[in-house]
Amino acid sequence: MTGARLPRSYLYVPGNAPDKLGRALTRGADALIVDLEDAVPANAKDAARRSVAAWLGSGVEAGDTELWVRINGGETGHDDVRALAGLPALTGLVIAKAEDFAQVAAVAGLLADLGDVTTRLMPLLETAGAVLDAR
Repeated sequence: MTGARLPRSYLYVPGNAPDKLGRALTRGADALIVDLEDAVPANAKDAARRSVAAWLGSGVEAGDTELWVRINGGETGHDDVRALAGLPALTGLVIAKAEDFAQVAAVAGLLADLGDVTTRLMPLLETAGAVLDAR
């Protein structure tokens, strides 16, 4: 679904549950969001990141389903970006708990530095302050 139509349904799948990734594509959602953030315990983040990157790089057939990855904030999120940048199956990155423009700009800049100009960004504004600063 890379056209002008917005996805109607998003299905979240924990990034540390690789057995659920392929099955999630059969559930009929317009977009799949693989969660590397809240759904994954801190001690499992590195393994989940490697697993998700391997799955996205394996030639996964998503059909019309958009494939997004919800990344962590801060340096952990930058590690996520480095692992995922340029993977052709990836539609975009969901920036969890985006508080200000600088966070989004940092991810965009890192993608550009890595030569990735196609991955889209979807910042999640999860606090009143983030909504007020969205302008």
